[in-house]
Amino acid sequence: MVKSEKQLSVILEKGLYRGLTADEEREDVEQVKLQKQSNKKPENPFQMKSICAQKLQSLATELLAGKTTNIKQTVRFITLYIKDGCQLNANATLAAVHLAGELH
Repeated sequence: MVKSEKQLSVILEKGLYRGLTADEEREDVEQVKLQKQSNKKPENPFQMKSICAQKLQSLATELLAGKTTNIKQTVRFITLYIKDGCQLNANATLAAVHLAGELH
């Protein structure tokens, strides 16, 4: 989470972030609406991490098999899960992501 204007300016200066285009913002709003209508996201950050990992694994499998897949939709799904996790409990979500490699 960005905690100060100085952090934000450094991130923008280094090109690590760019704002969404108008089309991306509309898609993001539509995706959020669909997500909220379709399912309730888990409140446990470790469960959230597991679901995101499964989505990424499925995406990789489909791509390696040469199947046509919607990469953008999968990335948005994962992004929204992580964003929601950060809003619920930023520290636990960060821990879940960092500890993921150590738990396997």
